[in-house]
Amino acid sequence: MEYFLLSGTVYIALHEWEKALDSLESAVTYPVKDNIVSKMMVDAYKKWTLVNVLLYGKAGSLPGTTNSNAAKSYHIIAKPYDIVASLFESASASRLQAEVNVGHDIWKDDGNLGLMLFVLASYQKFQIRRLANVYRTITISEITQITVSAETGNKLPSDQATETLIRQMIADGDLDATVSHPSNSQAVLSFNPTGPVLSESDVQLHLTSSLERIKSIAIDIKSTDRRLTYDKDYLKWAHKQKKLDRSGLGDGEEVSWNPAEDEDLMSGNF
Repeated sequence: MEYFLLSGTVYIALHEWEKALDSLESAVTYPVKDNIVSKMMVDAYKKWTLVNVLLYGKAGSLPGTTNSNAAKSYHIIAKPYDIVASLFESASASRLQAEVNVGHDIWKDDGNLGLMLFVLASYQKFQIRRLANVYRTITISEITQITVSAETGNKLPSDQATETLIRQMIADGDLDATVSHPSNSQAVLSFNPTGPVLSESDVQLHLTSSLERIKSIAIDIKSTDRRLTYDKDYLKWAHKQKKLDRSGLGDGEEVSWNPAEDEDLMSGNF
């Protein structure tokens, strides 16, 4: 267990977040004796929580292999870390900053102050990344206005500062996008599509194929509707089924439809 905590700490220093998360998770889920959680396991959980935020922008879910008593202990002892993770996902930059400032001595005593500062620095980055869920392109100026730094609680001082941050995110692999400067226009951020880009001819083929499928389905629906409305054999079967249900003979049983049976059932009744 000490090995997992140590290796996780080393990976954090190297900013290899995924490897850090794997190592820390091994420490967090380490088997416990007499349901007693060690200090090292709690320390691992604290770092594990912050690394989850850095990777995914939210608190992580403990693996199913985590001892239930250990899980309860983590949430009690490391509650300040859980609060930060929750605020990162849903609160304002100023609210997150205030919480981090209040817990300054906690993070320092735990040896996690530097990691917590990384969390603050990542807040605005996640704001920018989430814009891809809404926009395909957006000006740098707009990003400056709608995102806020949790390090200062304010917007970045200039569009140039915003562009510098974005270009660094792209270089670090944190953002799949490009920045362009159209002539006589503002700088623009273009998010790269997550799926394959289709040509105009491909789009036309997809539309044609979809229309053909819709036409085929429409024909089937029309045929089925006509059969249910006018088909004599089906009406015979439905009428017989109704009579059986009323007499109680069909309760709990499914009577199969045989078009050749009882040809004269409807005689004089329909």
